[in-house]
Amino acid sequence: LAELRAELPGLELFAATLGPEAAPLARGVNALSPPARLAVLVGNEGAGLSPELLALADREVTIPIDPAADSLNVAAASAILLYALQ
Repeated sequence: LAELRAELPGLELFAATLGPEAAPLARGVNALSPPARLAVLVGNEGAGLSPELLALADREVTIPIDPAADSLNVAAASAILLYALQ
């Protein structure tokens, strides 16, 4: 990721996480404004992203889901994130 940032000035990293610092995806006034250059980091359904990857992120984002669900499939979460950030 450090090499990618060096090659792409202005690249920002958004980490998909359930962490307490994560901004929920929303529409309208509260919608996230993606930067011109963006990489989205997603982890697996069990462990999520490592602390090292979370530390590299410029911003943490989360997809609000029903509390009864423990997680989203990583492919589904990626699709939702990319759609919301377009």
